Amino acid sequence: MNPTAFSNLFAVPSILVDEHIRMAGAAQLKCLLCLLRWGGGRSVDEIAETLHLPRADVVDALQYWVQAGLLTCNEPVAAVIEPPVPTAAPVRSPMRTAKPSKEDVVRRGMESKEIAFLLNEAQLRLGRLLSHNESATLVWLHDNEGLSVPVLLMVIEYAVNEEQPNFKFIEKTAVDWASRGVETIEQAEERIAQLALTKTAWYIVMSAFGLNKRNPSQRESSYSVKWVNEFGYTKQMLQLAYDQCVDNTGKVSFPYINKILENWHKNGVHSKEQLEGFLAKNAKKESGRKSVSYDLNDYETMIERQAVEQAKQLEGEE
Repeated sequence: MNPTAFSNLFAVPSILVDEHIRMAGAAQLKCLLCLLRWGGGRSVDEIAETLHLPRADVVDALQYWVQAGLLTCNEPVAAVIEPPVPTAAPVRSPMRTAKPSKEDVVRRGMESKEIAFLLNEAQLRLGRLLSHNESATLVWLHDNEGLSVPVLLMVIEYAVNEEQPNFKFIEKTAVDWASRGVETIEQAEERIAQLALTKTAWYIVMSAFGLNKRNPSQRESSYSVKWVNEFGYTKQMLQLAYDQCVDNTGKVSFPYINKILENWHKNGVHSKEQLEGFLAKNAKKESGRKSVSYDLNDYETMIERQAVEQAKQLEGEE
């Protein structure tokens, strides 16, 4: 913490972090922090102008904190919050994890132009009408996960491009982006670029190893990115590492192949010619013979003692 930043302070209730930090959306947190900083006494329009938020979003955010008990709805506060009519309209539960009801979705669409635009644009991009559950998912991702409308539309566009325009994929991707702090279009574009590199790396590994087309596990994906994007290995070099693994162990072992490739990368081996020279040099050093001819099949005798035990240990961890 920078001590100079604490010259001017205001109080924040502990319950904000203890019970609400995960459930409250970005707009709700911003509105409450502003009121705490100002000590109240601001109108909905002033808050909306300060935060550059739609007026309806500010009303909805303040209603959340009234229900949570951090704001009191006496006459002065009611004048600030100005709840929409009818006053008996349903409001969100402060600790709710469930998606909004049909009535909540309709209300949010009427209150917020952003939400209305999101729901309409999602239908256009998916080329079909949204079901209630799908509409509720988008509203929930916006209000509870804090994803902006532009970012949510980029998630939908990404799902369409990946030929997975289903809401199971859309929700999973959106929640992942939210957990990674993706808040702007630029950050969303960067995340899409990362996903493209990861997908390409896995396709190269699948082709090199002769695997059936399938989605990788998290560890397989990490290995693929490491070998292709970080180490820069080609399909040919991956095939050579694969052959050595199968020859030595009788099966495909990603941890074992990883040890092989780590050893190559550490010693600057990135081509078949470099590998042959590396093997010959190490074979001569180990054997002490004056002249020995080696090919790639001799690799087993040179690294197996170093790699087998470590690979078995890694496999045990899996």
